[in-house]
Amino acid sequence: MTSQSLAAKLQRNLHLKSYLAELSALTSRPVEAHELGSPDDAVKYRAEASRSTLLEGARVEMPIAALGDERFTNFIGRLQEANRSSVYIWSEHSIYCGLLLVSSISSIKFDCGVGTNTGELIAFRTKDLMNRLLLDVSESQVGDKYVQIEADGVHWGRVLY
Repeated sequence: MTSQSLAAKLQRNLHLKSYLAELSALTSRPVEAHELGSPDDAVKYRAEASRSTLLEGARVEMPIAALGDERFTNFIGRLQEANRSSVYIWSEHSIYCGLLLVSSISSIKFDCGVGTNTGELIAFRTKDLMNRLLLDVSESQVGDKYVQIEADGVHWGRVLY
């Protein structure tokens, strides 16, 4: 075993439990390790995704609490209508632990699983790599949490917030 693969295995073991908890919150169901793709597949997926160019779309910043609002829910519904593909969830530990493929963007529980950590960056990418929803969580100087949302791609890039 190379030192690089040993380091990756250690990272997986270190972060797997919290990663599964994060995915469980996002999907509102228990997620188990056997549901994840391999870390090698995550590396390949990241390389493929980085080579693709996406049509830039909606950009909005809002308080994290607005992820539970009707307007955001309707936005997610319009993304779903624009492309019904299954989506990969990509977050900080995906590269070590593997990606989770879920049935659709509308199956994500944004108001439950996003925003627990400042500096959190979560991407949802359609299986065909043609669309991406990016959520970037930040905190103001007075402690209020905000999320910057970017929807890009052939289909999602045309959806207005």
